[in-house]
Amino acid sequence: LNPNLFSDNEDDLLYADLRRFDPEGVLQENGASTSLYRDNDVELLIANVNRKPLEHELGVDLLYWDLTANSYTLLQYKRLTKTGSAAGENDDRQWRYTRRQELEDQLIKMENLALSEPVDAADWRIVGNPFWFKFVRTDAFQPNDRRVLKGMYVPAAYLRLGVATEAFRGPNGGFSLGFENVRYLTREPFVELVQRHYTGSTRSSSKEIAKLIQDLAPENDVVLVAKNQRARGT
Repeated sequence: LNPNLFSDNEDDLLYADLRRFDPEGVLQENGASTSLYRDNDVELLIANVNRKPLEHELGVDLLYWDLTANSYTLLQYKRLTKTGSAAGENDDRQWRYTRRQELEDQLIKMENLALSEPVDAADWRIVGNPFWFKFVRTDAFQPNDRRVLKGMYVPAAYLRLGVATEAFRGPNGGFSLGFENVRYLTREPFVELVQRHYTGSTRSSSKEIAKLIQDLAPENDVVLVAKNQRARGT
């Protein structure tokens, strides 16, 4: 059998990132769908909400809950498809995302959350919207790498504008999003932004997210619990 028959799908890649963040800190597994990461700057609960009520409501797969700042960074994962249009075997230009309607549907869901402005300097975020997309190559998983998977981290607000203004076009003119026509962050700066409390929701928006999680999980299906931990700033 060809090993490519067992290539990773979006669920596989998402689960891999649930168990990784930054090798400079300590990450422990809390359960099948949560991990807890700690370093000198942040205490972070990582939760897989894929195929759960929160994904259906807000269009996200992975949630980073910064317990230190009580702030949520919300990610939607997208798997890039190899097109074979570039010459080099490892050329990023071979990998594209073309499912426009799926992207638009999730951007609409993200608008279900009412966002609030920061109330002080500690509440300020470098990106005012806590929603991000992560575009990942199918072959992104590296077994001995403790960092999050390589990929493109793209703010949802930027994607919304790019889709509306027809910014993402492929060689044949159709919708096509890839490394060469999207402004994105790599994993290192994204992780640092999370660690320094520069991404995520403001305190007021965090209260709305926490309430939404509780409302969507009356029987604790997706309640996020950091065992023996306490969210600060609430």
